[in-house]
This record gives sequence, structure tokens and C-alpha cells, in this order.
Amino acid sequence: MRFVFTGGGTGGHLYPAIATHEALMRLVPTAQCAYVGARTGIEARVAPELGIEFVGVATRKVRRNPIHPSTVLALVALVRGTLQCRSFYRRFRPSAVLGTGGYVAAAAVLAAQRMGIPTAILAPDAVPGRTNLIMSKRADRVCTWLGHPHSEYPASSSVATGFPVRSGVLEPVDKGVARRCLGLDESRPTLFVTGGSQGAMGINHLVASALGHFQEDLQVLHQTGPNQQLAAVQLEKLRCGYVAMPFLDEKQMPLALAAADLVVSRSGASTLAELTGTGIPSILIPLPTAYADHQTANARCVEAAGAALLLSQPQLAGETLAQSVLSLLGDECALQRMSVAATEFGRPGAADTVARILLDLGA
Repeated sequence: MRFVFTGGGTGGHLYPAIATHEALMRLVPTAQCAYVGARTGIEARVAPELGIEFVGVATRKVRRNPIHPSTVLALVALVRGTLQCRSFYRRFRPSAVLGTGGYVAAAAVLAAQRMGIPTAILAPDAVPGRTNLIMSKRADRVCTWLGHPHSEYPASSSVATGFPVRSGVLEPVDKGVARRCLGLDESRPTLFVTGGSQGAMGINHLVASALGHFQEDLQVLHQTGPNQQLAAVQLEKLRCGYVAMPFLDEKQMPLALAAADLVVSRSGASTLAELTGTGIPSILIPLPTAYADHQTANARCVEAAGAALLLSQPQLAGETLAQSVLSLLGDECALQRMSVAATEFGRPGAADTVARILLDLGA
């Protein structure tokens, strides 16, 4: 059996595909897999490192303004990408295709649908995305999580699966060991801050402002993003411990999550799946410019379950963020309740569920 995974540009699209690939190979070790992605995305590097054949195709982001001049270029790229995918499929002959999001997934999934190849898409957000809505009309399966069911998706093909998380993230790691591996103090309360694989300038600025309000015994591990600069702050004058890392790779991220008592992050579906899958309490600061404000809708689902605290970035100051962090870290009972709620809300078996769906489609 042969399968194609597609989606890219960010870790939020790549990592669920990798998680599903891991599960698929556990179920059918002889399966052959390929990854269709953007030539400039992180998938171009990660997929080959994992032994997955990588196929780079044309892709271009579609702006929100439909009359913007770049829209024409984006449509041209979509057509080119679709033709490139059709050419690859004729050679590879996949049994099924899984799309995890991003503009490259539109070309790959639409090409498969036009060729009669079974397709499944991951649609985990509480607000359906534009690309997923288009692909869902002809998808054989629409795998959802937050806000299920969605009236916008066909009821006949929608199934609540959760969002696949890599096995390495879900494996238990001793907190002390994780902190030592990351160069942190084993005995100090630990806050992990992340804006995703690309970083988040808004969160970086808030954290820079909040650092001066933290007490001496707290330590902060901050994934700043490879192309982000932390707002000016005199680190040598901080009372708390502070460790900044531009990027956490596939081995470091599970350690960072295991080391944390509390996490501050955006609320993309992939991040939320990792936090709830590992039962970590969190403070969620949604990206205010996300399409249809879907990150706020995502965060509300997790907050309603009792697993997180939602803070809105436009009204948030560094001092307020610091107060929220210190209040939670000072309440062990509250952290425990949030951890239990996160564990109950998460679906750690999602990767196996989606892998079995692909096997059924490809049979």
C-alpha cells in the first residue's frame, strides 16, 4: 500500500502528518509513503530526515483580499502545483492521500480527488478554514476535533478523531531529567513559553515585559522563533532564571513540555493537541490576526473544558500576564485540576485513528 501526506509551511501542518505516518508504519510496516510539500517549508528538510520521499511543488499564499494582485499569482501556483501532483501520482499510484492543511495541501488533495484517489483531511479547528471547506466537499473523510460537529462539513464524511500527536511527545519523561537535558534547574518552578515553530512576536514582547515581575525562584524557558527578536530587556538584572532558544527540534520539544509546570502559548490546533495530550496546564494567547479568529475559538473550547486560561492579546499587558502566571503557579490545586481536565479533553490515540481511516480508504 502507498500513501501520500501533504501539508506544510509550519510545524502545525507537518507534525500531525508525521504522527500519522508513525502510526501507519506501526500498523503496516511495509507501507510506502511520500510527502508532498512546499519547497521552502520545513517539511522539505524534516521528511527526508525521517526517510520519507519528499516531493516539492509550487505553492503561494492566498491573501485575504481577493482583488490583490498576488491572488492571480496564487491561483497560477495552485494550477501548477495541481499538475505537478497529478504527474507524481501517476508514477507513485497512492492508495490514499491525507491533507493536513496549508496551501500546498489544496493542490495535492484536489489533484487526488480529480483522479479518483481516496482523500482524507484534518480539520481540527473550531472554525473551519477556507481551504478545508473547499476540500471537504469531495473528501472521503473529514477528521475533526475542536467544535465537532461542524455544520459546514458534510455530515456523511465527518468523524471526530482528535488531532494526531507524535509519539515522542506523548511518551512520559521525568521532569527532572527533562530539565537537566535543557540546562535548567531541576528544583525551580518552570514556565515554558512558545509561539510555535515560527515564533510569535506579540508573545515575545509580552514576555519581555513580564519577566521583571517574576520572583527569584521561577525559571522561564522561551522558544522565541528562529527569526524573531525578543524585545529589549536587561536580562542580567532579572530575578528569575531565563533561557531563550530560537527553535526546539523534534527531540527538544517533548523535553520542554515535560519540564514545564505551566505553558504560555498560541492556540493553534497542533499546539493544543500536544498540551492536552500530555496534560499540561496552559495560558493561551490566541493570534489576533488568525483567519476568522479561529485561534480564539480554539482556546475557548479548551478553557471551557477547564484545561486552560484564555487571555486576549490586544488587551493584555506584561504585568497582567505575570500576575496570571504567578497566580496559577502558586495554586497547586488549580494546576492539578487543569492537568486532569487537559488529559480528559485530549485524544492521545488520534494518530492511530487517522492511520486506520487511511488504511480503510486505501483497501
